[in-house]
Amino acid sequence: MTTETNQKVATRDHVLLRWLRAVLSFFGQLAEATVVRLALMVLMAWVYLDAPDLDLSLMSVLHHRSIITHSLLPALVFLIFRREVGAAPLAGAIIGISVHMSCDMLSPMVGYGQIWLPAPFKMPLGFFSYFWIAGNALGGYFIAYRLMQRYLPEGFGKPVFIVLAGAMGAYYGIENEGYLGAFVIATLVPLLVAIHAWRGRSKV
Repeated sequence: MTTETNQKVATRDHVLLRWLRAVLSFFGQLAEATVVRLALMVLMAWVYLDAPDLDLSLMSVLHHRSIITHSLLPALVFLIFRREVGAAPLAGAIIGISVHMSCDMLSPMVGYGQIWLPAPFKMPLGFFSYFWIAGNALGGYFIAYRLMQRYLPEGFGKPVFIVLAGAMGAYYGIENEGYLGAFVIATLVPLLVAIHAWRGRSKV
């Protein structure tokens, strides 16, 4: 080989090496970001399982089953962060609240089982509490699912949603509520999503 040829080969190898390093760096950062996002989702889902019951610490202004805490509102604190940072903990927090409120559907809507307006009103919603609880729970699952689909790598969103929502639902239904009905209703949405995903794959 001539000196000129050797220089061309060296330049080409150098460019390829730079591209390889860039690709590895990109996927390394992607993997790191994904692990961090997953960790934040799991942590916030677990922490927010009990977030709706914060009203018990604020009984002077709120009532148990407050319309403020028994909603998606406590999770919206993560909107102060930019979307790439806040989406993961927001999705996890919403999962935790949705699981809690799913189990609340099993309570008779009388007394403390109802959704209550805050002071100075402190009035219950009565039968309409069912609509408030179901709407927030189902809406929460939908929002969390969409966030996971958008901010996790392609193909990760749906399985992560199924596993996280299912695991949190099973844990809360058994550990906190302690009976089969709570387990069933707390895992119903992720189960339906899993069935839909399985049926979709079987048709391919």
